[in-house]
Order: sequence, then structure tokens, then C-alpha cells
Amino acid sequence: MTQRDNNISYQIDSILTDVSQDQVQEDKQIRQINEDHLLIKEEPYQLVLNYREGFDLLAFENRYQEYFEKFDFIVGDWGFEQLRLRGFYQIGQAKVPKDQTIDFLEDYLNEYCNFGCRYFVLAKEREVAKYAKLKDKAKTKPAPIEKKVGETKQLAKIQVKEDPNRFKGNKVDAPAKGGKKPFKKRNRRPASGNQAAPKQAPVAAKQRKNNFVIKQKNKTNP
Repeated sequence: MTQRDNNISYQIDSILTDVSQDQVQEDKQIRQINEDHLLIKEEPYQLVLNYREGFDLLAFENRYQEYFEKFDFIVGDWGFEQLRLRGFYQIGQAKVPKDQTIDFLEDYLNEYCNFGCRYFVLAKEREVAKYAKLKDKAKTKPAPIEKKVGETKQLAKIQVKEDPNRFKGNKVDAPAKGGKKPFKKRNRRPASGNQAAPKQAPVAAKQRKNNFVIKQKNKTNP
């Protein structure tokens, strides 16, 4: 092989190497703007949390996949010198499980990450301000109706205990202790007008019937 052939082969290898590197860079398109900002396919991201200098650009480039584009937040944590990435959605999104929203971050770190490990949080810039507003809205959100109903029932029970004579003055007296109604003596009204005769009347009539007198016919003189 001549010197000319060697030069041509070297040039071809260099071109192929550059094309390969450009292809890798073009696929991911990750570019760091400054210490706290970077672009991923022209989408601006902000490094909102960098615990113990957990963010490493080279390691992030090697681990990043297009799969993470759909998430609003990207969390990276270190374990055994290996970087692991996980995506989270913004809070308040419908039909999204709670363990896939960024509010689950603390539980995720406690349950799935090594204690005290280095980690970082990348957020799409448009979601950073939105997150703060959603958190404030969640704090001022009124309590559910079910809770208020429960408190009302509890308050009613307390009032019953504090005011046992709450039925005083009603037409129907409260049941006596033991479940029996209190005995109330009624005054009898005297019979008047066309009202029914007292119960003794039938007895008197019967006596009159039993004490009847047979009248004898007068005997006429012959």
C-alpha cells in the first residue's frame, strides 16, 4: 500500500469517526448553557436541585434517552458509582398516579435510593413557575365536604352531651331513663249534653228490668 493509499484510508477513518460523533450528539442534542441551565432538543431545562454535586453532564448524556422527553422533571441519583434516571410529571395532572408526580420525590428517595446518596432534579423551565403556583393553590384549597359533614356530626354529639335538656318545652317529653315513657295522669271530664252515659248506667237499667212489677187485672163484679 502506497503512502497515498495510507493518507486516503486515514482521511476516510477520520470522516467516519466525525460522522459517528455527530450522529450521537445529534440524537441527544444536550447542550449546557451555564451552571444551572441546559438545552435538550431545544427544550430549556433548569437544575433546580443539585444535592452534593450530583449532576454530572457527561454521565447524564450517557444515561439520557428520548423516553424522558415526556416528563416535566428528571431525577438522577447515584448508587455504586452508577447514575440512575427517573422521570416525574407535574403535580395536579389528571389520570396520573401519585407516585409519578414530583410530589413523590421525597418518598422515592427514602424508599428506592441509598441513604444520603447524591442526586439532582432537572425541570423544564416552564414547569418551575407553574409548580410554585400549584403548591400555593394546594395550600389554600378548602377542605373536602365529607370532612365538614363529619365535623358537623361530631359537633352535634358534643351539643347533645352538653345540653341533655334540649327537648324541654316540646310537646313530647324525652323518654325516661331505661327507655320507658314517664307516666302521666289524665283528668277525666264530666259527662254533659248528649255524651254517653257513664258505665254505671247499663247496670242501673238492668236492675230496673229485674225489679219489674206485674200488674193484675181488676176483677169485675159478676
